[in-house]
Amino acid sequence: MDQITEEQIQNIASLLSTIHKIPVSEIDHISIPKYDFINYFFPDIKMHTDLYESLTQLITRAEIKQDQFIHGDFHLENIVEHHGMYSIIDWTNGQLGDKRYNFAWALTLLKI
Repeated sequence: MDQITEEQIQNIASLLSTIHKIPVSEIDHISIPKYDFINYFFPDIKMHTDLYESLTQLITRAEIKQDQFIHGDFHLENIVEHHGMYSIIDWTNGQLGDKRYNFAWALTLLKI
């Protein structure tokens, strides 16, 4: 998606919201991983003790929850649009996690 309109943003946000509303109990027959947040997203962080301490403090404050189905790599490059219909692709990082992560990751990638 090269140019994105406000309407497209609303449609994408609605799609993401729908994913986050999927009750885990409805998909518990599927083996959905649940990873340790720090080890999964920052595997070598312990090599940088100053960053590790700051990260653990931030995670404690944020009260990370891992009780919802998330995409794990949600951003515009993983959204396909065809005739006004949107699909999310690349579910290799799908997992139980904190829904705020999907939004934060997408926003971070938009800013860099």
